[in-house]
Amino acid sequence: MTGPLIELVGDYLLVRRALGYKLEYTEVVLRQFVAYLAEHDADTITIEHALAIPLHLTTCRARN
Repeated sequence: MTGPLIELVGDYLLVRRALGYKLEYTEVVLRQFVAYLAEHDADTITIEHALAIPLHLTTCRARN
């Protein structure tokens, strides 16, 4: 799933940037979310995934 999802993220960013948005931080977070889904072998995005990603990102930052 993450292959098509990362392509959709790219398409989303292209459209939004064409409208004038920079979305630099947004791109980083969306790509990290897709990577998180891949790490967890997720076939679908669930509420649990959406709620877990902030904690996951915070934990990753604390390690660095």
